[in-house]
Amino acid sequence: MRSYLGMGVFRRSAFNCKQLPRAAGALLLFAASAVTAATVSYSTTDLDDVVIGQDRWRYHYTIAAPLPAFNYVNLLFDPSLYAHLVVHGSTPDLSVFETQPDTFLPADGQVTVMALADILGTTTETVDLDFVWLGAGQPAGQSYELLDDFFNNVSPAPLQTHLAGSQSLPVPGSLSLLALGLLALPALRRRPRFARKTSE
Repeated sequence: MRSYLGMGVFRRSAFNCKQLPRAAGALLLFAASAVTAATVSYSTTDLDDVVIGQDRWRYHYTIAAPLPAFNYVNLLFDPSLYAHLVVHGSTPDLSVFETQPDTFLPADGQVTVMALADILGTTTETVDLDFVWLGAGQPAGQSYELLDDFFNNVSPAPLQTHLAGSQSLPVPGSLSLLALGLLALPALRRRPRFARKTSE
C-alpha cells in the first residue's frame, strides 16, 4: 500500500499561491495607508528679545490632512534647544496646550495639538508658537508624533517637521515595510515540492 504524506499541506500551500495577488494587494494597501499621515511644515520669525540673553523666535506651523477629529499632533522640543514655550494662537478647529521642556529630568517639551474636526483633503490648520531658542544659528525642523483619541502613538515611523515650501520626505519605516513585502513575493511564488513517498 502506497501513501503520500503531507498532501493536505501541499493543497493548502497551492491554495495560498492562488491567493497571492490578493495578498500582495492587501500588503500594498497597508503600506500606502501607513505612508499617508498628517504632515507638519513650519516657518520661523526672529522676534524682538525682551530679556537680554534670551533669543526669542516664533514657529508658524501648518498641519496638513489627514488628521481625524480628536486625534493629536504632538510636537517635541529638546530641552537643550528650547525654553519658555508659549502658544501665540491657532485656527478655531484646533485645541492646543503646551508642556515646558525640563532640563533636570531631562524631558522633552511638548505642544499637543488636538483636531476638533476632521482635517481632510486640502484642508490645513495652523498654530503659532513663541519660544526661546538655546541653540546656535536659527531653529530648524523637529520631531513630532501622531496620537489617536486614546493617546496611543499611531505614527507609522519617526516623523519630522519640514520647512514650508519644501517637500516632506517619505516615511522611511513604511517604505521599508513595502520593500520587505515585495522582496518576499518571489519566495511565496515558489512551487511547493511534493512530500516524499513512503511505502508499506
